[in-house]
Amino acid sequence: MAGRALRRALQEKAAQDLVNQAADSESEDEDEIVTTKPHNPFAGLMGDSDDSEKSDSEDQDTSIEVKKGTKSVENNSTKESHPKEAKQPEQSGTSSSKKKKKKKKKNKSQPADTHDKSSQNDTGGVDEIEKSLQEIGSMLGEPVAIRGDLQDDNDDQQKTGNRFVLTVERRFLNADAELKRLFGSNILREDRRGAARDRHGRGVVLRKTILAVPKQDWPRLRATGLQMVQADTPEGSSDLVFKFVHAPDYQKIQLDFFRAVNSMDHARISAILQAHPFHIDSLLQMSEVLKMNEENQLAADLVERAIYSYENAFHTLFNVSAGNCRLDYNIFENRGFYLAMFRHIRSLGNRGCWRTAFEFCKLLLSLSPDDDPMSCMLIIDYLALRANENAWVKQLGMEWGEARQLHWLPNFAFSLAFAERQYAIQSRVDGERADLTVANSMLQKAILRFPDMVNVIANKCGATLVPDVANDEYFVLKSVTNGSSECNLRMLCVLYVWMSYELWKPPDVLDWLQMNAREVRAQVAASKSRIETGQTLSDEDKDYKIAADRRKGHYVGVPRNIVRHIVISECEDARSLISKKVNVTEGSATDPMPPPNQKTTYDALLEEQRAAQTHNIGTMEMLLRSMIPGFQEEVAAIAQDPRLARRAANRNDNRFVDLAGGIREALNYLAGENDDDGGPQAEAPEDID
Repeated sequence: MAGRALRRALQEKAAQDLVNQAADSESEDEDEIVTTKPHNPFAGLMGDSDDSEKSDSEDQDTSIEVKKGTKSVENNSTKESHPKEAKQPEQSGTSSSKKKKKKKKKNKSQPADTHDKSSQNDTGGVDEIEKSLQEIGSMLGEPVAIRGDLQDDNDDQQKTGNRFVLTVERRFLNADAELKRLFGSNILREDRRGAARDRHGRGVVLRKTILAVPKQDWPRLRATGLQMVQADTPEGSSDLVFKFVHAPDYQKIQLDFFRAVNSMDHARISAILQAHPFHIDSLLQMSEVLKMNEENQLAADLVERAIYSYENAFHTLFNVSAGNCRLDYNIFENRGFYLAMFRHIRSLGNRGCWRTAFEFCKLLLSLSPDDDPMSCMLIIDYLALRANENAWVKQLGMEWGEARQLHWLPNFAFSLAFAERQYAIQSRVDGERADLTVANSMLQKAILRFPDMVNVIANKCGATLVPDVANDEYFVLKSVTNGSSECNLRMLCVLYVWMSYELWKPPDVLDWLQMNAREVRAQVAASKSRIETGQTLSDEDKDYKIAADRRKGHYVGVPRNIVRHIVISECEDARSLISKKVNVTEGSATDPMPPPNQKTTYDALLEEQRAAQTHNIGTMEMLLRSMIPGFQEEVAAIAQDPRLARRAANRNDNRFVDLAGGIREALNYLAGENDDDGGPQAEAPEDID
């Protein structure tokens, strides 16, 4: 029972005692219905407790009304002895029990000792309740708000305190709410308003969702065959591991989708989507088709519909805000959720909903923070800065900086310095200059480690650097060899600037960058001189030497998740710097750059389907297949590695269609022309004048 409910019960009891005292002291006059505040049996499950003084005053004012010219009510013993009389208010149509009471003075109040005892009991009860709620919150892994007066005491403490950096704030997951905060309620689209209705115009009760809000023009969601189940949790881990599974009916739709993709016919995919409007891969595939046709709003709508389908399949223990729920990217059924979330984040950024995009990125990173299959660490700092969450960036640097070597990622090195600068400016006292000492030091270290970033930022922003910086050998962009460490580092710099150049474009920020670049230039010249002359090296000299060595050998080989991130982001400047040895076209639009050597449940189904089709192939078709170039080599390769069967079969099918289709038409034509038993006859060609 919650504290508020406990206080209400005590106050009702005190009010009843007061009425009984009035009934004993004065004679009855006339009847009057007394309005009492109804007791909510679910009050213990709802909301936070209010301040004790405010709640006491409100409940005391509304718990009982005493008016002049009223009769006193009978006491409880009289009610119990005459149960029939207690039912008379129901017969007269009143909702509350009718009580008889005596005329009472307005200024008569509750005795002080009774109120003090009630307050003491309330305080003790609230303490026990708070303790219980805290224990429940720690078990569920979600922060529980105990008191409204303590919840918003210090915003900075919430952002930079002991909260886990991946905890998602649900109230910021609604993009429409963010647009409303920024531009007012008129910005909301009409398709977001009103109740959803079915095709007959009747109201439909929709499940309350957090990640995606259904629109009126969406089809009604029925059983899709997609569900989430809990998987095994590693020993010693407090995380909750889940996975999506496909029911047999959903697997049939998925196989039809694979065949439609292999046919390269978008109409077949559209037909699947029309029959099954919440099929995940069909939504993601058609979203890419619409985006290529520059129909970005419709493309974003399909991605959001896919997230809505996933959310309706969530397990009851899957908590999006806790930060401890995991999804294994190696499981094929889980990868669609990662892709839909990543594309939705990009769509939110295009709409200017930076805070919503930031919260979604935290959620995506929390699904697999160690592996980070979508390389969220390359964009989460930028999204936090655009959302004005500078304190969060600083907190992430303190908690993860050393363990994950964030200072050796170009994006984080510069974002941490930028966040420190913005935080110092926003924290300054009116009329005083911001203390940028720490921010300057952080930016100089970032420039020392990644000197290419200075010219990359200047070129993207269309700015002209001062001559002593632009022409210095340390900052000049040198040609790099594809696949080398320097090339991979240049790729990361280009990717970061491609996203975040608007942060560095203001004149005051560019001046700040150039000022610190000059300091680094002087420091590098002094370090070179001391190293060449064999003098004792300072800490700055050691940093310069370590940075030079790391740039040459630390970034050899690009992880697969970074390549996947660049491919999905469609940053052509960064994509051109990917090593030529990496096949960036591997996978499909719904599963880009899949994990290597990973078998899925659909591999066996496709092999069975392929075997059944091969069993029904005739002699002529087998002959035509053998005529395809490279057929015998592929047969030998498949014998060594059966996993190549699906890829080879798909490739042969596409080539076989062109070859076999024409021959079959010719054979059918000849068979119809020579059929004397009334078979189909070929039409005679028209005369050409």
